[in-house]
Amino acid sequence: MTRRWLFAFIAFSITLTASSQTLFTYGNYSADAHDFLRAYNKNNSQPTTDKAKDIHNYLELYINSRLKIQEAYERRYDTLPQIKSEVETLRAQIIENYMSDPEAISRLIKEAFQRSLKDIHVAHIFISFKNTANIIDTTAAAKKLNEVISRLKKGEDFLKVAERLSDEPSAKTNKGDISYITVFTLPYPLRT
Repeated sequence: MTRRWLFAFIAFSITLTASSQTLFTYGNYSADAHDFLRAYNKNNSQPTTDKAKDIHNYLELYINSRLKIQEAYERRYDTLPQIKSEVETLRAQIIENYMSDPEAISRLIKEAFQRSLKDIHVAHIFISFKNTANIIDTTAAAKKLNEVISRLKKGEDFLKVAERLSDEPSAKTNKGDISYITVFTLPYPLRT
């Protein structure tokens, strides 16, 4: 009976002082009141008539859970292939609930729709870091980049500059012209 009152007192004290005080220790580890209360509130969302008893019962579960988890780590259960597989399966099952944000999804859908209303004509000039001997030459690449930028700033036609200076073999015939693209044909960072 005294043990029960002790647990009830500890549980009640926890609710009054929800700071990061150490609640209990086990081996070299400790559990603080803040973590306990966060777990309690997450798992006990239903209203209760006897909160002290409810906290007492949950505290027993919490202590036993922490002890079992520590024992499992000490026995290295977390390294067993079956356990790893089960954890990955569980993660795959619950990740959708934690990773989806309805507001963000709605915002992305609206953005994608707005961008899908127009096609974009794309052309490129490819400058390789490798020279004709297939050796990385950043100095030559930087020099070529400066030449491309200089010509474009002077107003030269992009397609002609691409035809002359692009290291992409097809640029000799298509002049770097990729044609029209839609919002869904490029990686997201290039869609701005």
